[in-house]
Parts: sequence; structure tokens; C-alpha cells
Amino acid sequence: MPTLLAAEPPYDGPRLLGFLGAHAVPGVEHWDGTTFTRSLRTPDGVVVVSMTAAQDGILVDGTQEPAVLQRLRHLMATTASTAEAERHLAVDVVIGASVLARPGLHTPGSVDHGETLVRTVVGQQVSLKGARAALGKISAVLGEPLRRPRAGVSTTFPTMAALAAHDPMLLPMPRARARTVVACAAAVVDERGLPPRQRLLELPGVGPWTADYVDLRCHQDPDVFLPTDLAVRRVLERAGHDGGPRAAAERASAWAPHRSTALMHLWATYLEPDAASVRAAMVMGRPSKKP
Repeated sequence: MPTLLAAEPPYDGPRLLGFLGAHAVPGVEHWDGTTFTRSLRTPDGVVVVSMTAAQDGILVDGTQEPAVLQRLRHLMATTASTAEAERHLAVDVVIGASVLARPGLHTPGSVDHGETLVRTVVGQQVSLKGARAALGKISAVLGEPLRRPRAGVSTTFPTMAALAAHDPMLLPMPRARARTVVACAAAVVDERGLPPRQRLLELPGVGPWTADYVDLRCHQDPDVFLPTDLAVRRVLERAGHDGGPRAAAERASAWAPHRSTALMHLWATYLEPDAASVRAAMVMGRPSKKP
């Protein structure tokens, strides 16, 4: 019987699952447009869990283990609330329309912080398609094959120990990034968990963007902003503003202490440029050109 991870409304489970689905690693995760399925290591072995959106949160099938469910709560941000952030951001000229259009837009958390760190590094300066392909190849070689593949899930994400011991020259990516992946994995092994921010910044190839994104996902920091992000720049420019990093950071100061939520709305606007304007027109009583 599925377990409900209850969330405080408003909560946009479908969009959060869609975000995870867009980043799904082939073999490790699978997204069919409704259900997100992935493998997870636990002290008792590997489990395959499936998640679908429900009216009051997220339905989980495949496990009832409290420790695993807690990890999924973190991933799906079901214990967080966007109400205060939305009240603060709703009047903003850049993202106010998106807040009206997308209530309950949460920042995804992390189900495995070491994995999230490695995936963040692999995804730097490459397309989403390219990052997913590289991670899928790594998982096929270094992951643990499942005895009973399920719903497109056939292996696990590699352990940090396996990545730390791997020759970076054999990873399917540029040498510098491969060395960073191995260094990050080794640091996780050494620290027996996610390294502190300062330790991360001391690793070769890890800069503020990576550390900030890790804070956003792993620490669920509510006030992270990524002024150098391409999508941030494009949305600000579409709205007639300077999208440069310094100007973006200055504009984002008005969104504090809820810049993580603002960032999610900028990303959503980049991916769905028409949704916010349509919703805003409906709320304000103006006819929309879109059906």
C-alpha cells in the first residue's frame, strides 16, 4: 500500500516530480510523465521506489522504511512551506506573475548528498541531455545492477567509494571535470558525508556556483541565488532587465530571504515562458490571447 508524504498546501507535486524527471539518470531513474521511479541503497539492500503526486503531497510505493521515507521527504521538500515566500514575492515585477501562476513551487532537496554533489559537478557547463547521458554511462559501469529491473530502473548510482577509486581518465567527460568528480567523491568518503562548504571550495574545479547549488539542494537553504546561471540571465533579459551577474545579484537582494524560491520561479519561467502571463491575465481580469 502506498505511503503518503503529506505536504502543507500549497504544494505543486507534479512540477517538482517533473523537475526530477527532466534530470533522470538512465538506468537509475525513470520518469513517465506521471510517476518518478528510482533505485536507492539502504542498510538492508537496494530498494526501488516510485513517487506520484497526490492532492495532499506525494504517494510513495516500494518502501515503508522510515529512514527511506525521511530521505524522500527531504528530496520532495514535503516538510517545507512556500506561503511566506510567496507573500513576499507576489508583488515583484519580475517574478510576481510566476508566483500567481505556480503556487506551491518548491525547491527539490536531495536523497543522497554525495550523489547530488557528483551530479552537480557533471552537469556544469554541459547540456542536460549530455549530463544525463554521462551519468547513465558511469552508473552502468560502476553501479550495482539490480537482480530484478523495474520500470526502466536497472542499476544503482555508484557509491562514492567506487567513484573515488576510479581512474578519472576512464570517465566519459573532459579530464578536468573527471578529476573534480573523483576528488568530490573522495572528499565525501573522507568526511563520511557531504564536506563543509569551505572544503568543497578547496577542491579542484569546485566554485561558488557548485557550492551554492549544493546548499540549495542538500541543505535546503531558503536564500540561495545563482546570478551566473544562464536561465536567470535569459529571464531577466526577456523582462527588459540587465541579466549580468552583478545586476542579477543586486535585483535578487529584494527577494531575500526567499531567493531560493525566487530562483525556482525564474527557472520555471525559463522553461514555461507563457504560463505565468496567462495566469496573471486571468487573475487580473484581463482577457488572454492564449486559449
